[in-house]
Amino acid sequence: MSRKVSDKIIKQTTECHANFSCLNGKENSKCSDGLGLCAVEDYIGDGMVFVDFNKKPSCNYSLLFGGDSRICRCPVRNAIYVLYDK
Repeated sequence: MSRKVSDKIIKQTTECHANFSCLNGKENSKCSDGLGLCAVEDYIGDGMVFVDFNKKPSCNYSLLFGGDSRICRCPVRNAIYVLYDK
């Protein structure tokens, strides 16, 4: 079963390097190179979540925050969290 997000969210996600592979399955969704989605640690709101970064350096939506914390700004990842995981 695949996950669904609105076309508006898809269009906002202009820097996806994984061809939206995170939408291909509800369980064990993948990001790039077969890595799982970064696990959400905390919901910030306004289209951002703190994540346990999976160490994929090419992620265009990862933002370093403080020491080792990362914020995910990916519109699709955030929609998945709000719609399916929250």
